[in-house]
Amino acid sequence: MPEQETPTVRKVAWSELLPWLNLVRCFRIAVQARLLLCGALGVFLMLTGWAFLGYLFCGNEAIRPDAEPVLGCPWLAATDEIIGDRPGLFWPRMGVPPGDVAPPVLPAPGRTEQITRSRGGLSALGRYDPLSPYWGIWEHISAPWRNIFDPNCVTATFTDRMSRFAFLLLCGLWALVVWALFGGMITRAAAVELATRDRAKTGRTIRYAVSKWRSYFAAPFFPLIGVLLIGVPIALVGLLLRTEITGWVAALVWPFLLVDGFLMALLLAGLLFGWPLMWANISVEGVDSFDAVGRAYNYVFQRPLHYLFYALVATGLGALGWLLVWNFVAAIVGLTCGAAAWGAGSGRLETMLGPSANLGAVGTFSAWLITFWAQCLKLLGVGFLYSYFWTASTAIYYLLRRDADATEMDEVCPEEEEQPAPAAPSTAAPATPTGQEKLPESQAE
Repeated sequence: MPEQETPTVRKVAWSELLPWLNLVRCFRIAVQARLLLCGALGVFLMLTGWAFLGYLFCGNEAIRPDAEPVLGCPWLAATDEIIGDRPGLFWPRMGVPPGDVAPPVLPAPGRTEQITRSRGGLSALGRYDPLSPYWGIWEHISAPWRNIFDPNCVTATFTDRMSRFAFLLLCGLWALVVWALFGGMITRAAAVELATRDRAKTGRTIRYAVSKWRSYFAAPFFPLIGVLLIGVPIALVGLLLRTEITGWVAALVWPFLLVDGFLMALLLAGLLFGWPLMWANISVEGVDSFDAVGRAYNYVFQRPLHYLFYALVATGLGALGWLLVWNFVAAIVGLTCGAAAWGAGSGRLETMLGPSANLGAVGTFSAWLITFWAQCLKLLGVGFLYSYFWTASTAIYYLLRRDADATEMDEVCPEEEEQPAPAAPSTAAPATPTGQEKLPESQAE
């Protein structure tokens, strides 16, 4: 009997054995220049809109604590505070111990007086620690919507409550307007590259995001409409509690109100954790907003532990990637200034870039222009946080779809093919058969 040869394992498909390893690819996709630019433009426009709304509402003293974090130039907080001028191992500013100053944060509309200190540093309502690129960006973009329901903030009058609600609502809507476009572009580019391993065409990506902008924008509103439809009857029954005579009627139907409260909590929980998946679903499947909501809720409640595990892995990988990105950007700024100081002199350079330098009109403009270019580079580095967030959300969607629906990760809505331009109609006279000549009309008759 012939001996059977033992098969030799030549290659191990680790992505098949450990699908979560696909999250490692998110960093390479997120650091593409076009996606960094999308993230930087998105955060710049979002913070600019919040600052404009803050100036509109800051005249009301009851609203000022909510508007104050975004007043002034909030985009400078996205550059100076987060990315320093010199690299460091675990802290953007070399020589400044983390325990002596608060860690860098990005501003968001909402009150910041409720501050708690923990081992991880300072945590404030409406702000986030950028060392958590996934959860931190999720918190930053959704801050206006979450702060609307802040139970610790109670204004004095009904007018102040409505003004605060209007301010935070407009901030939340503006964030949706911005990221419905830039988040759509990032998730679409990531969806194509994660599935096909080929880089998506920039023009096609932009056209896809623009065509699906309404779906990206409208998707989060379906659960909110459901919460509103459920909450209005509860509020009407609550009117009975205003008097003792009719209060017993509300108490009698209270179990039914608890059922409605359960449905509201279910809708809000699915929206709270599932809204990033809605963007990814539209970019991957090419569906409308209603289908995106259904798929996101299905994955959140059907695979909650899988979702949590993937989010934790994405957070850890993102923290490592962010450590590399801000050190690299800070090294560029530091090395440029250091090399320039060889020629200009360290004293002259410090005088030009100092806060209170008297340089005259031309010198002030030169110093401003140098600072401007440095801030643009830092803002591009901050764009990695948002680029990585949307890319990781797309990869997590692929993984959850594979777990729940057994769909392979290489299935994606194909890119639209560019149609060739129609050929111009020919104006030349029709050719005559070979060997024949076209006779004049007089002879032809």
